[in-house]
Parts: sequence; structure tokens; C-alpha cells
Amino acid sequence: MPKFNFGEKVEYWAVVWGTAIMAITGFLLWNPIAVTAVLPGQFIPASKAAHGWEAVLAVLSILIWHFYNVLIKHLNLSIFTGKLPLEQMEEEHQLELERLAAGGELWPQPEAKDLHRRRIIFIVASVLVGGGALLALVVWAATFEQTAVTTIPRVTREVFVPLATPLP
Repeated sequence: MPKFNFGEKVEYWAVVWGTAIMAITGFLLWNPIAVTAVLPGQFIPASKAAHGWEAVLAVLSILIWHFYNVLIKHLNLSIFTGKLPLEQMEEEHQLELERLAAGGELWPQPEAKDLHRRRIIFIVASVLVGGGALLALVVWAATFEQTAVTTIPRVTREVFVPLATPLP
């Protein structure tokens, strides 16, 4: 797709990859006893290392790569304006600029009425489906783990207790 340059594609795939690593290793760390019933025990320390270093990598990539490219290299205000200067388009989005210069249409924009209706439907569907799925996932993940320590079963015994404390 000519709309996004190589760096943007790498950054988006890094988010997908990082999210998958954090989710999988987080689940392994959340349920270590159940995981070691299926996988070797070495997966737990490996997951801890992968989880921690992926978090460090994510923070560093945001601070260094993203902030540099957006704020320092070019003061990119396109998130607020929706527009880029011509020089920046030539440098970062050459194929998209050529397509537009050759008479290509701008990406189609829906009408305001349709956009409002889509937004409402999206919000309601996201809350219902996403909230329900998230709730089900949290309940399942919280009840999935088997406890490491079994409790002693309750035993009832008859005990003699005097009605009054004897005097010495």
C-alpha cells in the first residue's frame, strides 16, 4: 500500500508483535502452576525475561524512534491538521504524492450524517462486544489458576467446654 512508508509499517508491526509477546508472556507469568503442568518449568523465567525486556524495548522505541521522527526530525502536526508540507510528503510518502499528482482522488470521506451513525454504532458495539469479551477473559484468567497450597479439610470434633470458669 503506497500510503504508508517503510518506517511506519515497521512501527505498526512492532506494536502487533510487542502486544502478542506481552499478552502471551503475561498469561504465562499470571498462571505459572497451570503453565508448568503443560510446559517445562524453564518457560516461567524465560517469560519473565521476555516480558520485562519487551516492556523496556517498547518504552525505548516510543521515546527514541517515535518522538524523534514526529517531534524532532520534523515537527509533524498532521495528527491535528490532517496535512503535511510538500517537502515532507516528497521525502516520506513519495508514492502517495505521485498518485495524487497524477489525478488520483483523495481517500473518500463519508458524509457527516453517515460518519455520526457509524461512530455511534462503533462505540456501542465496542462497549458491548469488547467489554463482554474482556470481562469473560478476566474471569477465565482469574479462575484458571490452580492453587499451589491445598488447604487442610475441616474436621468437626466434640469438645467439652464448661459453662463457667472454675475458680482457683
